[in-house]
Amino acid sequence: METRLRLGLVDSGLPRPVAQFEVRDGSRLIARLDLAYPQWKIGIEYDGDQHRERDAFTADLDRQNKLRAAGWTILRFTARDVYRHPDRIAALVRSVIPS
Repeated sequence: METRLRLGLVDSGLPRPVAQFEVRDGSRLIARLDLAYPQWKIGIEYDGDQHRERDAFTADLDRQNKLRAAGWTILRFTARDVYRHPDRIAALVRSVIPS
């Protein structure tokens, strides 16, 4: 699904995002993002069904808070978004890229 998400972004005319990008604070790993535009500090995540489980959900919130504190914008999408709304995904990503 991450590949489908990445290809949808590229097919919409957006630059190719970096896959599995590591966000670090010095030597400390904050998170590994599914897709990223590091030059703009934009992270794009695909959330499968496992992210609905309580432990995963709370870990995701903690991780997202750490990324936001480090100045990153994080956009999260599901299979429904990828299959049914690729144009909305591309528009949202475009909207957070600085001019």
